[in-house]
Amino acid sequence: MAKHGFIVRAESEDAKQRPWKAAHRDTTQTFDPSNPESLPAISALGTAVVTQVSDRLNTFLAAAPTLPERAINRSLLAQMSLWLTDDEHDQLLTNIMDLVEDYRERNIDPDKRPVDALRNHYFLAATPELNAFTSPSNSDHSAEENS
Repeated sequence: MAKHGFIVRAESEDAKQRPWKAAHRDTTQTFDPSNPESLPAISALGTAVVTQVSDRLNTFLAAAPTLPERAINRSLLAQMSLWLTDDEHDQLLTNIMDLVEDYRERNIDPDKRPVDALRNHYFLAATPELNAFTSPSNSDHSAEENS
């Protein structure tokens, strides 16, 4: 992952430890078909990110009963499946990223943050149904796929 610029060495008080940290606060990862080596790097980074997000979410859910209403109102758990063409999928992802672009500079420049702004964490993952690529026909629309 370091070779591809996703992680960098973190400082350590213990010379025996070799800690790593994310090279960037915000990341978007996609596989580069022109560089087959990127798939293992993206897979490793994806696993680490999903683990970190899962830990953060589980910590929040455990603390939720004791949190103020403002914290609860700023949380959202959403899961959905959508039937999209490749073009629709690409457009949806572009639209989502365009929505957040106006706010991303605030991560770098504190002067651009409104006084009452709080930091929220967002995680977006999009994956196709694997059976669409592993079964002879992806026209089997089971009840689970339609939810």
